[in-house]
Amino acid sequence: MEGLQLPTDFLHDQPLVFPLAILDYRRASPKAPWEVLMQWHGLSPDETSWEDWSQLCRNYHLEDKVVLQG
Repeated sequence: MEGLQLPTDFLHDQPLVFPLAILDYRRASPKAPWEVLMQWHGLSPDETSWEDWSQLCRNYHLEDKVVLQG
């Protein structure tokens, strides 16, 4: 099978995943929280997901690494 990406690291029989790239960002309204479309290291590109930006920053310490414009 071509293009099959297997996770390289496991913890407790679960793949370790961490942010690889932010593909897009959005807000439902001007006062709504930012959401980002994440591509995950350790998962296939088809397994992107919309994530709450604030929570993602807290979980992965991204505050000083990425700035959303807008």
